[in-house]
Amino acid sequence: MRFNRLKKIVSLSILIFFYKIAISQKIQTISLGNEKDSSYYHLAKINNNEFWAGGEYGILTVFDSSGNMGSIKLPLNGAAIHKIERKENYVFLITDECTIIKYNLTDQTFIKSKFTGFRNKCFYDIIFTNDEKILLCGGTSGISKAEKKLPRGFIAITDLNLSQPKIIWKSFRKFVWSIKETTGNEFLAATFNGVNSKIIRSRNEIKWRQYKKIKGLVHEISLINNKVVYCGTGGIHFNKNGFIQKENGKKQVLKKEGCIWSMESVNEHPIAVTQKGKLLIGAKNDSFQHLKLPTNFPIYDLEQISENKFMVVGHGKSAFLVETP
Repeated sequence: MRFNRLKKIVSLSILIFFYKIAISQKIQTISLGNEKDSSYYHLAKINNNEFWAGGEYGILTVFDSSGNMGSIKLPLNGAAIHKIERKENYVFLITDECTIIKYNLTDQTFIKSKFTGFRNKCFYDIIFTNDEKILLCGGTSGISKAEKKLPRGFIAITDLNLSQPKIIWKSFRKFVWSIKETTGNEFLAATFNGVNSKIIRSRNEIKWRQYKKIKGLVHEISLINNKVVYCGTGGIHFNKNGFIQKENGKKQVLKKEGCIWSMESVNEHPIAVTQKGKLLIGAKNDSFQHLKLPTNFPIYDLEQISENKFMVVGHGKSAFLVETP
């Protein structure tokens, strides 16, 4: 009798606990299409009240922090937008056709640059260096769409005026998914050969050497509390297990979550989005709260609006505002 009573009390406590979590979270659906609709691949915070989401077939939407939607017309001609990054008064958009659009926020003018020597290749990531350079990475266009092709990965360097990029590292067998500048003017890039990721490192932007090997696909290199953290999936099967791994730490496998596509740092902990349409909210002891969004589509990126409010975007034109406890 006592055992059954204790069991009921424990069960009730668990229900109350999860009920409190549920009511303390608010999820606002901004946009949700269907399986055939374009995907938002990347979300960029332009200012405190303006976010640009870009993705498949050149889809480009402007959101404010309340979820209102607008648009900007740019000559993308159906090219997928992989990354959007702001540098001072300009916004740079890179595409799967190795095209860069540089948009002036002051007068709403832009220039579009398509470069020779990059046929059938895509830009996948972009960062700006302290010496006013741009580092780009990517590889064969089809790889970013999970097609089986020769990766032909590369890292290239150009300037803010978008001069012809110079390839400074390349490999026919590895696609370069992510590039990041860490503390101490050090650069890391994640390459993948279909089985394992090899992280390469540079201290001068030009010469790159192998740094470490990580089993599986590292999709993004992030800085969480100024420390390097990798995220991705166990291989090319994006629907299976995901992982998050701190620099020099043990890989944390997140079973059945699918690929961990992107992360941000919030209160010195990671907050990440997954292939299974979830938001993973980091806490102490490397634990995560798993928040299921009202979609079965993958979620690809997120940006922080305030301390406990986020915008997340993904497949099927999905976009949500999420408030956490």
